[in-house]
Amino acid sequence: MAHPSISFAGFRDDPEPILARLRETGEAEVLTLGGAGDVVLQDAKSYEALLDRIDELETAVGIRRGLEDMASGRGRSFDVVAEELRERYGIGEG
Repeated sequence: MAHPSISFAGFRDDPEPILARLRETGEAEVLTLGGAGDVVLQDAKSYEALLDRIDELETAVGIRRGLEDMASGRGRSFDVVAEELRERYGIGEG
């Protein structure tokens, strides 16, 4: 997905309309330096939402991998691990 680009000079000379557009659209834009993409600009609210979404996706992937491990016999159930820990550390059920 291509993102709109902004020249560094254009941003330097008149940043306010660019910042307003970033806040309004929530879309990232590429800041170019010498005609090549250099950095990405994005408003803070959209960036935080992106980080939250990445965290959710990483959690989902971890859960899926754990379920796949259990299904293929590579994992151990909570009950088995809990019992081993109780025995190892002399912890009673509770």
